[in-house]
Amino acid sequence: MTATFDLVNSPWIPCIDKEGRRGELGLLEALVRAHELAELRDESPLTTVALHRLLLAVLHASLEGPKDHKAWKALWEAGRWDPGKVERYLKKWRSRFDLFDEQYPFFQVGGFEITGKEGTPVTKLTHELATGNIKTLFDHTVEERPTAVSPGVAARWLVACQSYSLGGGVGATSNRFKKHPNFTHAPMVGGVAVLLQGTSLFETLTLNLVVNAEEGPVPTKGNDKPTWEQDRIDGPSERRPRGLMEFLTWRARMVRLLPEVREGSLVVENMHFASGWELAGRDNNPSWGYVSDPKKGLMPVGLREGRDLWRDSSALLTVIQETDGGRNKRPASLELMNQLVEREVLPPTATLRLLTLGIANDKAKVLFWRRDAWNVPACLVQDSAVAARLLAALSAAEVAGKATYAALSNFKEHFKEGLAEIRDRGMAAYWGALDTPFRRLVADIAAPSGRAIDAWLAAVVASSRDALEDATDNVQRRSARELQARVDARGLLEWKLKQVTRTGREIIDGIV
Repeated sequence: MTATFDLVNSPWIPCIDKEGRRGELGLLEALVRAHELAELRDESPLTTVALHRLLLAVLHASLEGPKDHKAWKALWEAGRWDPGKVERYLKKWRSRFDLFDEQYPFFQVGGFEITGKEGTPVTKLTHELATGNIKTLFDHTVEERPTAVSPGVAARWLVACQSYSLGGGVGATSNRFKKHPNFTHAPMVGGVAVLLQGTSLFETLTLNLVVNAEEGPVPTKGNDKPTWEQDRIDGPSERRPRGLMEFLTWRARMVRLLPEVREGSLVVENMHFASGWELAGRDNNPSWGYVSDPKKGLMPVGLREGRDLWRDSSALLTVIQETDGGRNKRPASLELMNQLVEREVLPPTATLRLLTLGIANDKAKVLFWRRDAWNVPACLVQDSAVAARLLAALSAAEVAGKATYAALSNFKEHFKEGLAEIRDRGMAAYWGALDTPFRRLVADIAAPSGRAIDAWLAAVVASSRDALEDATDNVQRRSARELQARVDARGLLEWKLKQVTRTGREIIDGIV
């Protein structure tokens, strides 16, 4: 029996309808019914991002655009995808969307084999299960006890792997490409993906369907195609993508799944697996925001242990700003929104919902993953004066954070032994307490009265004081030294907080 799994019609993409019901759909139904669905959402945020990238690539290819803002507006106003165009495209390339096609299996290499190896556990495709050097996030599956999964699960893992696989490890030797280079990071590793979310899957996809022109977010060089349209598969090497569609379907790994039948059901337990294309340059990812570094150039905004993402929100949300002689760059979807507000395609009073998703890693080790959502007024994306308020507010929080750190250090230094955790615990409490106030600040920051800024500064000061008090309350020594340490730390903090409040008000008074 020839194995087959048709991704166009077979259910495998996890979606939620507007009634909150969950289910899996094929590619065609997910796109044709996108206006009826609330969202595409997998348990793994990495798979969620990767599946959005796949659907966007299908749309860019089937719609042949949008090439400009006029074409984008027409798509938005239609309220749904043209089912004829989508169906014709998927029908034309249907065999390339068969997960087990002999010549062109979807996102894989036909006939591909690793020399001297019968197979690698399919769990190596996902960070949620542990194989080899990959550290587990959620489970404890190991290579000695491999897991067989359904074709739909294998397809989701395969798509996610091409976006989020980690580098590290020696390259294998294959029958198609001989010696492979060592493993490198897939294109979405190292930064936080930003997705604009609408009231339906159609709106979400449209809001992230950036204008795809020669001078677009990923410049087109040559014949840009999604990888399933490419008859000849380039060997593993370092290069830049030919354009946006190839970037969205980048072959970070060369793979061939090995299907088998067990108890009458088609499953996948093993595969052939090796390094693929290495992305040359990571300064042009349309879903990332970048901060300019005077020495390193544009650096993607990423997740870091002990640092909440909202602290870097100005680089993700606001208009391009000068930084140490360089220029920050925000995600392409937000730049598109800026231009659409300027052209009055979208109203400046609109509220945008941003999803931020990504992983933090240490080389080949996953540290943690995170999914977050913010409601952001469109004026923050478009209005430089409102953006300046956000930048000032964040600066005030950073200054207060340094004041809190200094006060906690002052307290700790009164004691020769122990208390090493006091400062870390206090700083974690300070930043953690500002998450909700920050969301309120962003939602209300456009108000001309300045009340949102006043409320934010009050929250910053209160969080700083609370962090110091809560951290030092855990010290049960009740000695003269401890009492003096408290007095000194409080005095230092209050002196520095006066500077924070005064400086913050001076900045804000100049822009409100």
